[in-house]
Amino acid sequence: MLPELHLSGGNPFSGDAGLRNAWAVWAQSFSERTRAIYSDGLSWLCRWLEIPDPLDAVLHVARMPQAEGTARLVAWETWLHEIRGNGPRTLKARRMAVLQAFRLLYAAGAATWIPQFPRRRAEAERPPADSLSMRAARAFVARVDGQEWRDARDRAVLWLVVGWGIPLVDAAALDVSSFDPSSGRLSLPRRSTPVVALPEIADALRAWVEVRPEAEGLRALFVGHRSGGAQRIRWTRLDVRGLWSIIRRRFDAAGFPKLRKGGFRHSAILAALGGEVSA
Repeated sequence: MLPELHLSGGNPFSGDAGLRNAWAVWAQSFSERTRAIYSDGLSWLCRWLEIPDPLDAVLHVARMPQAEGTARLVAWETWLHEIRGNGPRTLKARRMAVLQAFRLLYAAGAATWIPQFPRRRAEAERPPADSLSMRAARAFVARVDGQEWRDARDRAVLWLVVGWGIPLVDAAALDVSSFDPSSGRLSLPRRSTPVVALPEIADALRAWVEVRPEAEGLRALFVGHRSGGAQRIRWTRLDVRGLWSIIRRRFDAAGFPKLRKGGFRHSAILAALGGEVSA
């Protein structure tokens, strides 16, 4: 099932023949055992689609409309998962047989005409996640309006998590007493001594503390409210999910790419060491 690499004049990875060469390079980059596993998985895909050539089978799936293609891939994985003792031994190996092929085709320049497989259409319309640097993220945070109480809260959250790299779980555990507005010191969980916040972060926290609602006696630094009916608002501590929703909402509104939760902390640390990194 694995193709051979055919070289000719010009770019070996251009046109339809180039795609087959790219496929061959991908297939030959693994060990014999790994190639056998992926080849076996591709054999099942070809049989299910009734397409003899493995590259044609993958391209057939890639050219499907987004919804249909995703549904058929899920159906294919489920179908293979039910087979006992045949094909690749793990579902992960079966899935990689197709996903690795897509990755190589993208690397070979085929991404201009082979659609990606996003889970949601909105994600496909955003820039890639590595296009946003920590410097750009901090510049965006600095532009967030801090006049309304909700904007002041969001700005403080963004500065802590994006600008400083504080873990979401630590930011969610902060109380009002954790921050001293006069000295700018912040007491973080799992630290025995307070730390001095950066000037921009201290200013954002002061602005939030000044306009923070009473929130029915809640000690949490970051709070939100839920509707409790026409006559009552129910305040609650913002947990990790609530803080992450603030960041996602702000970044989505600005047209920034979808980012991973763990990327902020590592990016902030490397940026503090003088490196320009992607968030």
